[in-house]
Amino acid sequence: MFFVGRFVAFRRLSQQMVFASNNAGDPNMHCHRSLVTLTLRCHRNRKWNSIPTQQHGRYFSSSCPPNSHVIADASRDDGIVVVSLNRPPANTLTLECMSTLRDTIIALEADESVRALVLTASNPTIFSAGLALEELLNPEVDRLGHFWDSFQGLSAALFATPLATACAMEGHAPGGGCVLALTCENRVMSTGRIGLNELALGLPPPWWICDLLSRVVGERVGEEMVQEARLVTPSEALELGLIDVVAPAGRAVETAVQCLQPKLRLQDHARAVVKKQRREVFARQMRDRLAEDRSWFVNTITSEHMQRTVATYLESLGKR
Repeated sequence: MFFVGRFVAFRRLSQQMVFASNNAGDPNMHCHRSLVTLTLRCHRNRKWNSIPTQQHGRYFSSSCPPNSHVIADASRDDGIVVVSLNRPPANTLTLECMSTLRDTIIALEADESVRALVLTASNPTIFSAGLALEELLNPEVDRLGHFWDSFQGLSAALFATPLATACAMEGHAPGGGCVLALTCENRVMSTGRIGLNELALGLPPPWWICDLLSRVVGERVGEEMVQEARLVTPSEALELGLIDVVAPAGRAVETAVQCLQPKLRLQDHARAVVKKQRREVFARQMRDRLAEDRSWFVNTITSEHMQRTVATYLESLGKR
């Protein structure tokens, strides 16, 4: 969650639409007016027009904000949308970025033509360095609570979405980047390292993050990885069962799409029912214990010890 690298990525943006949310009364939406930019590389006959805007209180516009944290590529004709994190240099997760990603998932779920989601990043050397440490230094308590709510809510939404999901990682996925990958059904990685390294900063990950890892690699391996703050290579991750395939460099998305094919050969509703049966209890626990987890996170981060630790680490990165 706290591994921060320095990488720079550039990506041309094309045909853009802005998705605006006015759900100020929704307890899961902590930005009064969060913008979701969907950059859609659309082919001639495909239109993004099936989202019920009135039902969700949203509208589309042809303008575009300067920061497009999430790019959704809907140009494929097989129902798979490729969603890319686009927050250079390391795709760290801010409150606004996480709200944008969650809104994007909701929008895709509302489109009947969308069957699956591949989560990736526009940066070819890092998937996500996890939570943005800048959010944790001398924070406003209310925003810090919203920040954690957004992270846990996003993770629950991605974990429980009826869409088939795969994570395509080109480069590092420590901490929060690993958490996003763990919420997906399939994981593909080409280069870099992956794992939960929160303890390296002195922050114990909460129960649900540890359990997400244990669901994938087993209790014993999961516990050891967390206690050692272990980051592993793609080949090591494959051996542990943390990922499904080691992809050739530059072909993680293509490989993730291949991993989804067995699911897409089946009827969507039946597959989604089985997914809900297997994941609903854990997702409900994540939601039901949100207040408890928020309190733990806020108290931990605002402690004098943790503030000194975060400040020292950010200073070493030149980010303070």
